[in-house]
Amino acid sequence: MPLEFVPTGIGRVWQTVVQHDYQDRVRQIAISYLSRDIPPPDQASTLELPNPLAGRALKVSTIRLAMKNLAYADLPAPNENLMSPV
Repeated sequence: MPLEFVPTGIGRVWQTVVQHDYQDRVRQIAISYLSRDIPPPDQASTLELPNPLAGRALKVSTIRLAMKNLAYADLPAPNENLMSPV
């Protein structure tokens, strides 16, 4: 799909977007992809997923808080995890 560059803000920053004629098709693809009935990953896989993105091993408490924020966790994280330093 062809891309175009559009100015954002006051025009000092440019953003790459899909050309206007193709944006409806991209939305259809995204909706069909996100509408699939896929169960969330298991606990062990979920605890390993953020590490490569962070570039280091994260604490389990940090990952559990992130899971809560992403709505992966059924129960909210304990309050002591909310203010602990990373």
